[in-house]
Amino acid sequence: MISNTPPTNFRYHSSNIAVSAAPNVHEMSFVTSQGYRKFICVGSFPAYVDRDSARASGISLTHFPVPGDLGLHKGETEDVLTSVLDFICKHHTESKLFLFDDTGNAQASVVCALLRRIEGWCKYSALEEFLKSDLANNSRADCIKFICEFGLERWNA
Repeated sequence: MISNTPPTNFRYHSSNIAVSAAPNVHEMSFVTSQGYRKFICVGSFPAYVDRDSARASGISLTHFPVPGDLGLHKGETEDVLTSVLDFICKHHTESKLFLFDDTGNAQASVVCALLRRIEGWCKYSALEEFLKSDLANNSRADCIKFICEFGLERWNA
């Protein structure tokens, strides 16, 4: 049975990318009913997400362990986020992507803000959208600084 309940903080980044907190098994059926088959986890992978059931349902799961505290792990975070952005830029035109983190706030929202900057949005518009979607993030100042300082040269060449 398909659930009509989306995961916490579910929102559309674009026609091919949706973002939220990690879905439980019922919420996962809502996401797949929307046509999403490639799931990207940024941050800690929640124990309640059943990888085997997801794969059996035709879902491709990719995990990028983005550290939660962007300021303390800046170099490591930049490397992982570069991999996330490369993956999304490579796959978003061929299939729908579902991006999630444990809460749908911090890491996933940072990725969305960086994608907006790659798409040509000015830094301030990307930050405004980040602040609207980042409902419960406690490290907001670190995230804002990170979004502003992250180098996008490789995608804007």
